[in-house]
Amino acid sequence: MYRTFNIIAYILKDRKEELLTKYKTMHCIVYGLGTICIIPFIWQIAIFDSVRKKWVLAYCDAVIKGQNER
Repeated sequence: MYRTFNIIAYILKDRKEELLTKYKTMHCIVYGLGTICIIPFIWQIAIFDSVRKKWVLAYCDAVIKGQNER
């Protein structure tokens, strides 16, 4: 989870997303608690880099899209 979160934080910072980069610690806690619930279903992310890349990009796109709709 730590590797994945660092990549997400870097991409969101690069895309100039303000809210989650401002509250990085809170984002990490919420992301961690959220992924703990679905880890049995997303175990491939921990093993395969190609799947992790798709997950990270989809997550970042969803965050940015959600911020733009407000």
